[in-house]
Amino acid sequence: MKKIIWISVTILISLVAAVLVVPHFIDLGIFKRSYLPLVEEILRRRIDVGEVRLNLVPTPSIRLSNLKVSDSPAFPGNTFLPQSNCNSGSSFGRSCGAVLR
Repeated sequence: MKKIIWISVTILISLVAAVLVVPHFIDLGIFKRSYLPLVEEILRRRIDVGEVRLNLVPTPSIRLSNLKVSDSPAFPGNTFLPQSNCNSGSSFGRSCGAVLR
């Protein structure tokens, strides 16, 4: 019985450590070729993104660095939206609290 508890605690600690450490090494920039053309088609504007990072703690979020949304094709040299850092996240805790009530 003690061995099963010890193994369970070890697995739980390993999973928590993985959730805390692994997102820092995930670069979502490798998926730019799949999602940027879709967004550019919807907005009908050119989009440049530097680095895309995933954070899970304290709340799930995505961080974009060097985001640039170009102006309409009529003004090709202008930048409509320049952002050095942009965060997008969700309030997962609030939504779970609402579900659990």
